[in-house]
Order: sequence, then C-alpha cells, then structure tokens
Amino acid sequence: MSELMVKNIWNEAYQAQPRVYEKQYGSVMGAFALTEATKTILPKNPAAIYQVDGQSIEEWNIALVSTTKDSIIATSEYYRLQPALKKYVLDEDENHLLIKDLSFEEIKELAGNC
Repeated sequence: MSELMVKNIWNEAYQAQPRVYEKQYGSVMGAFALTEATKTILPKNPAAIYQVDGQSIEEWNIALVSTTKDSIIATSEYYRLQPALKKYVLDEDENHLLIKDLSFEEIKELAGNC
C-alpha cells in the first residue's frame, strides 16, 4: 500500500471520541465505541491522553457496536481487548491504532474476547 493510500485511509477514518461517565462515589470511567463497517482510530493508551479536572482516567471500556443488529454486541475493559484488536490494525502511529472497517462476523469474534 502506498504512503498516499495509507494517508487517505487515516483521513477517511472515524476518530473515536471518548465518553466519560461518573460512577458511584465520584470516580469516572471513559469509554469508546468500535462500530461495525467503520474504519476507526483508537488511542493506544487513553489513560495517558485524557483527563478530567487534571486527573487521569484509569478505567476505560470499549463497546462493540453492530449496525446489522442496531445494538451493542458486547463491552470490554479497553486494555483487555487490545491484543485481540491487533489483527484488525491497518496502520498505527506512536499513539493510535487505525482499525479496519469490521464486518458483523468480526465484531462477533471480538465479542468472544470480552
């Protein structure tokens, strides 16, 4: 794949945005969605990037979303699922992974790792 093609793939991919939720007793957790049929850019280490009120967010989850079923198929602890994501990485840089547009079957396979 040419450098220009790789650059275009990065430009076309969805940059996953973190959602932050307050938990009981005031702690927070962050979450990302990985959606079927969507090339997605995910951070390698969100705990090192995102903060709330100057405090890093230590707990991160990822939701596996199916457009075929129009629902969340599974959720997982973010760092636990990362090794299973490696086979779907199109490219990466120092801080991010570019995940291919996953089929419904691939989303289900990832859900088996949750």
